[in-house]
This record gives sequence, structure tokens and C-alpha cells, in this order.
Amino acid sequence: MPMHTPMLFTLFLAFSIIINAQSHQVFSTEEEILLSTEGLATSYQNETGGSFKPERVHLVAYNEQTGNYLFRGNMPLNSETFAYDELLGIMNVRSQEELGALLPESVKIIDVSLVNSIEKSEKRHLEKERSFFAQNPELGEVINRPIYGIPISVKHTHRKWRKHFSKKWGKDKLESLINNLSTWLNKNQDIPVIIYVHCEAGFDRTGEVIAAYQLRFQGKSYHEAYQNAVEVAGRNISSFSKHGLQWYAYYLREVTRLPTIGDIQ
Repeated sequence: MPMHTPMLFTLFLAFSIIINAQSHQVFSTEEEILLSTEGLATSYQNETGGSFKPERVHLVAYNEQTGNYLFRGNMPLNSETFAYDELLGIMNVRSQEELGALLPESVKIIDVSLVNSIEKSEKRHLEKERSFFAQNPELGEVINRPIYGIPISVKHTHRKWRKHFSKKWGKDKLESLINNLSTWLNKNQDIPVIIYVHCEAGFDRTGEVIAAYQLRFQGKSYHEAYQNAVEVAGRNISSFSKHGLQWYAYYLREVTRLPTIGDIQ
């Protein structure tokens, strides 16, 4: 059996013991399968992006003061090449539709790629993204922030431990990533910045991250943010992404006391 990240594996084992001791609940088969970073990463191996899908690109936020944008979508590759022109083209359409104005003539892209380097096809796609911006640094940069989700939901955790684990749980570190998105959106730059958040298909991991942003900075309730993710995907997002979002929502509601979260189902 390959070696996995020790800290994460130990945390899962400890958490399993706590849950069984405190509530006599057990993990479902699905939750038992993925007890490592590698397992969590390969859980998304069927989330194939295929080719770039313009219809999956959506405007999430725009800052009038800085002129910066936040978009979501899927992996922006066509035949293994970065679909720069197609990406900017559909962003222009979305900007015109929702803001009544086209993008500025000169922009830089912050390509926030949520894929991982463990699953082979994702590693190859990430290398293509990096190669494009290494050859065209004036067009932007890639920031890789792998998202894995969480294999157990808040409701499967004893109440006594929820608040504690909401501060510690998982590899996603959503609070840090969400704060970075807000900082980039609100920072004045010489050239307007487009933040493009994506995974492979643009549904599950992207849905988790964008819903988390909406909870933290757009005043949406958990129900509203999750339903938006479902509407964009045309289906429920993966259980691991949903659990990741649930834990972050619980953290915002119970630890930071954000009053807009509401029920977490």
C-alpha cells in the first residue's frame, strides 16, 4: 500500500475513534474508501474536463473600484493547449450580459487551478497551464491550490467535537483560499485582473470554493450557495465537495458567528 500523508491519515484515524466512542456511529462505505490525500485526490479522477466548455464560465464578482473580476469555469484546455482566446471571448460575453460592458483591452489572468498533481491526467493538465504562462508571463500566472473535499459530513460528527474540528479539518484550507480571492479582487493593480477559478469539470471542487466565497463575502446562506452550485452543475456536487462546504459553513456560523449562514443540510 503506498504511503500517504501521515498527518492527514492520523487525523482521520483519530477522528474515527472519537466518532465511534462518542456516538457509536460508523463511516459509510464511501467515507471509508478515502482516508488519505491520494485517495481524496483520485476521487475526482472521473471528473474529466474533456475540452474547454464556454457555457460553464460564469461571472461571480466584479469590483468597480479596482476593475477586477472573479470568474468560475472548467479546465481551459483544448487539445492540450491553453484556450486563452476562447476563455477571454466568453468572459467578454458574460461581462456584457451581466455588467453591460466588455472587458478592458488589457487584462491579466490569475489562473487559480484546483487540480492536484497526484492524479496523472490532472498533473499533465496543470503542467500545460504552467507552460502557457511561463511562455507568456505578461498574460498572467497560475496559482495551484488543490482541493480535495472532506469524506465525512458534519452530521456524522458528534456535536461535542464539531466546533473543534471545523477549525482544523481537511486539506482544503478554504478560509485561506477564500481570503486570497477577496484580496486579489479588491487590490488595485496597474492592469485589471481576472481571477479564474476552475477544476477539471468546473462543477464539484469549483462549486465548493465558489460557494464558500459566496458564504463569506456575498452574504449568501448555506442553502443559497449550495443551490447555486447545484444549478451551475446541473446536479448535486460530489459528496466530498459538499462535505467540505458544510464544514466551512459550520466554521463560519459557529466559530466566526457569521449570522447569514442559516441551516446546514
